[in-house]
Amino acid sequence: MNRREWSDEGIEELFRILRKAGSLAKVCARFGLFANEAEERHVREDWFGEGGKGWWPKEPMEALLRKGMIRAIELLREHDVPLSSYWRVGKDTRRVQITFAISAHQITLVISTPPPHVRRASGRSVVNGRVWFVAHDGRNKVVSIPGRMATPDDEPPIPPDPCIPL
Repeated sequence: MNRREWSDEGIEELFRILRKAGSLAKVCARFGLFANEAEERHVREDWFGEGGKGWWPKEPMEALLRKGMIRAIELLREHDVPLSSYWRVGKDTRRVQITFAISAHQITLVISTPPPHVRRASGRSVVNGRVWFVAHDGRNKVVSIPGRMATPDDEPPIPPDPCIPL
């Protein structure tokens, strides 16, 4: 069954659930999108800010991601191509934003955030050789910069984005 054949009633029921504040983690858990309890706790606390200690305390993360998931489902039904999602952390990014780009081959979803307020003791990061940026260095020089990620020993493995594997 392709996505255009998804039941309208089922999609409307999912949208009804997703429009309720606090529902996204429950939906992710119900559909088995967390690998384990540690991953679920990470998404709930760090991404969604449950318990008041999230990575972006001034952002309505859970609401943004619920709306993003609804939009992703709408686009998937309309275009019936794969979804590829990415998380972009930018030092100059002031607000969280979810961007969609549609091509003939895929829908690309990018979650752009300021650097997270991480509670790790060491706060170290290492080069991620699978991600690169081309940017202006502020001194009239265009440079290629490798992406970075948390030191593998500092945190348990986490999903590349919060439960949007559609």
